[in-house]
Amino acid sequence: MIASTLAFTACTPSSGPGQTATVSQKTTTTVMWNQPFYGYNNATSFGNATANTNIIYMTNDAVTYYDGNLKVVTNKSFGTYEKVSDTPLSVKVKLADTATWSDGTAVTAADLVLAYGAQSGLFNTITDEKEVEGLANEDGTLKPAGEGKVYFDSSSASLALITKFPEISSDSKEFTYTYDTMFADWDKAIITPGLPAHIVAKRALGIAQRRL
Repeated sequence: MIASTLAFTACTPSSGPGQTATVSQKTTTTVMWNQPFYGYNNATSFGNATANTNIIYMTNDAVTYYDGNLKVVTNKSFGTYEKVSDTPLSVKVKLADTATWSDGTAVTAADLVLAYGAQSGLFNTITDEKEVEGLANEDGTLKPAGEGKVYFDSSSASLALITKFPEISSDSKEFTYTYDTMFADWDKAIITPGLPAHIVAKRALGIAQRRL
């Protein structure tokens, strides 16, 4: 399942050092849920389903994860985060040098910018409800927005409150963002990579990695 998923998606964050797992050859694990995996981008209305989210969570790395007791734990091999200010509420995410995609490309602030831009809804140029409805295909996917138009089929209650563009360090490893107002669950809504920015840039925009 993991191998086929990685082949389909082309890139997924790889585990850091010390994160190894052993499985007995006699062990069999069967997991079932309502439908097969059908979409890698679970941040959209089309892909936001348990069928997708379970596999994406298990085959990706992030700054935090849930341990066996369902407690949120910092994944230091991928990165760390800290609240740097209460008023205004500011959060800094620092990516570890060991955080890479499965093709070996380092995870950088470009990946966080893509996640922020896509999920905040702040960069959509199509806002008319009827025009948005006209973009939908019968299967739930979207038609092209059109030349010069932008519409991300996603929304985040937390990211929509970050209207000031985040600050990025010179090495592209630190990403600091500030909320317009207090958000109580800020530590449950840490901005982490979704899709690899270098792959999106290459396939959708024809931009080479060296320009990111």
